[in-house]
Amino acid sequence: MKLTARYKRSFLILALATAVMTGSCGGENYWNELKGGSSSGSLPPSFPVGIYVSTTGSDTTGDGSPGSPYQTIQNGITQAAANGLHAVFVAAGVYPEAITLQEGIALFGGYRQGYWTDRAITPAARAEGSPYHTRIESGDTVTGTGPITSATEIEGFFIRGKMAFRNDAQSNPRIANNTIVGYGPSGSSVGIYNSNSSPTIQFNIISGGEDAPMDAYGIWNASGASPVIVGNVIYGSTDTSFNSSIGIYNGDSGTNPIIAGNLINGGPSASISRGVHNRNGAGPGIGYNRIEGGDAQQSWGVYSEVCAFFLVGNDIRAGYGTVISAAVYAINSPIKIFNNTIWGGGGTDTDYSYGIDLASNADASIYNNTIDGGTADTGSYGIRIFNAAPLIRNNIIFISGTAPERIGITEGNPAGSSPFILTNNNIFSCDSLYRNDDPAMDIVDYNYLNIPGYTVIATNLTEHNISVSVTLSADFRILSPPLSIRQGGADLAGFFDDDKDKNPRTVPWSIGAYEYD
Repeated sequence: MKLTARYKRSFLILALATAVMTGSCGGENYWNELKGGSSSGSLPPSFPVGIYVSTTGSDTTGDGSPGSPYQTIQNGITQAAANGLHAVFVAAGVYPEAITLQEGIALFGGYRQGYWTDRAITPAARAEGSPYHTRIESGDTVTGTGPITSATEIEGFFIRGKMAFRNDAQSNPRIANNTIVGYGPSGSSVGIYNSNSSPTIQFNIISGGEDAPMDAYGIWNASGASPVIVGNVIYGSTDTSFNSSIGIYNGDSGTNPIIAGNLINGGPSASISRGVHNRNGAGPGIGYNRIEGGDAQQSWGVYSEVCAFFLVGNDIRAGYGTVISAAVYAINSPIKIFNNTIWGGGGTDTDYSYGIDLASNADASIYNNTIDGGTADTGSYGIRIFNAAPLIRNNIIFISGTAPERIGITEGNPAGSSPFILTNNNIFSCDSLYRNDDPAMDIVDYNYLNIPGYTVIATNLTEHNISVSVTLSADFRILSPPLSIRQGGADLAGFFDDDKDKNPRTVPWSIGAYEYD
């Protein structure tokens, strides 16, 4: 897989769990006993029961035993089903075939050629050039059509294709410890596509595109797909796409995946890059991930249209958009944003950067986050509100960059662009703490943030906001937090009761993503 230096380094971030299955070379007498259903006790207990496949085998003269394997994986699946077996063991090599899954038949790759007792499925072992590299390559390379359950497992492979892995109609296998790569160069390419299916996707390296696709998706969930996606490294693309590159795309009502503990990067694109894109009523649960927008003209960490869901405990980075970068963007999406660290992104070529950008009825609940508006050239903003009425409580909001315009919270043009609640926040390192649109004014003294009706309409609640400069570490922890931070937050126990590290919140709560007392 072709990778730029930045993306190669990222592959080292996540230590993937591995499971080692060992076997024995066995012999013809053993295999005859196994196929005959022998219970004599003479069979070696360490020998994995199933069908064996190798590029050096034969579908014509082989019998699927370790000493006489079949040549193709699909024939191995067929023979396993015909003989009441539940596993196919695949030796290293390249298998240029399309695979159709069958319920209850698991596939295990990563066996060194000629040595069924020697297996490795780590990311390095799965890579090209490794003696354990077990590669399946085709158009729609691996396809499952339900009903398929998690008894159908796929582990230890390098899978490559235009749509590398596809699940339809309740195909719910366990996909673990694989490298899965969508392939360009024209049209769209996808790592894993799930339609009305809910597979378990764990400990994989997934890229939606290489060789410059038009549009690339690491994982695409649609039509009610609700997979469990845990502990993966996921890229929209690893080569620059021409149009868009998206790490995880969730579309359609009823599409409610669990996304936890992953490293997600939108990847490079000539136009648009998004770490996670949610739309049309999707309702994912997104928690405790590292989410990055990638490199493009426009980059977003999490981008949401007409959705309601939770963002909890994530580290969200906008990326390096040359025109605009935003860590979290929402339109018509009343999302819950709790206990996250958020960076608006940006670089020397970025015009505008935003920590959180809310548009048109995105009445979000923004509680206990640490938000950096970013490092753009022209303007950086902690939170932008455009025709929305969010609830903003217990956040640390600042700008780390040196743009000519640095604003903690800014309102858009419509008169309805005001927070419904603005309490217990610490806003600092900004030229303006708050930019009000109606009436137009910049607030530089935090005392004015605590006067109802001064920055928001009179019926709204605004109080206990402060402006205290603090020093933060690279992971947004405050070094030597003052008492005003340690005990300056409101008690929000009705919504959640721990911090980003899952440590319990204590009354009085701390401000920001971490609890300090």
